[in-house]
Amino acid sequence: MADTWSDSAGMLIDSVEPTVKQKYNISLRGLLTNPGRYSGTANLATTIDNIHEDIDSYVSETIDSMPEERKSFESDGLKCDSITKQLSQNISLQAKQNSVPLIRPDAMDRDEARDEVFYISSVDNSVLALVQKLVSASTVIADFSRMYRNYNIGEWLFSTNAKNYVIRVNLQPSAIVTIDAARDEVNDLLDGVVAFAFK
Repeated sequence: MADTWSDSAGMLIDSVEPTVKQKYNISLRGLLTNPGRYSGTANLATTIDNIHEDIDSYVSETIDSMPEERKSFESDGLKCDSITKQLSQNISLQAKQNSVPLIRPDAMDRDEARDEVFYISSVDNSVLALVQKLVSASTVIADFSRMYRNYNIGEWLFSTNAKNYVIRVNLQPSAIVTIDAARDEVNDLLDGVVAFAFK
C-alpha cells in the first residue's frame, strides 16, 4: 500500500500517531504502509472513521492555535474570492459576446504539463486585456473554479487551436493550506486502506 507521502502528511501522521496508538492500539503509520496486517482487526472500518475524526480535530485545534496565520489566510482568501468573482463575470460576458461556449465540466482529460498557466493575485487592465485576447482566440472555455473553505478560487482553461491557456487565481502558500492538504492526503490514504481491507 502507501509507503510514501508528502513531508507535511508525514508530520501530521507523526503528530497523531500517539493518540491513535493509545485509543485504538494500532500504529497509524503501520496501518498506512501495511494495511494487510490489520485486515482481520475487528471493527476496522469504524476505527478508521474514528481516526478520520481524530485527524480533523487535531487539524482544527492546530489551526485555532495559529491566529496570525489564520488572519492572513482569511485576508488572502477574501481577496481571491473577490478576484474570482470579478474575473468570472468578465469571462462570462466576453464568452457570450464572442459566442464561445463556457462550460463547467466535472473533469477533463488533458496534458496539464503543456498548458501555459498564468497565476494572478490582482486584476488590472493588463489582466483584463489578456482575458479578452484569450476569449477571442478560444474554441471553448472550461471553468474549473472551486470552493476552498469559504472562498472561491478561480481557474479557467482557454482552449485554442494552438494550445491551452489557464488563468489561475493564486491563493498564497500558508501553513493553513499546508495543514489542510496534509489532512486531505492522510484521509485519502485511510480511505485507500478501507478499500484494500474490504475488497
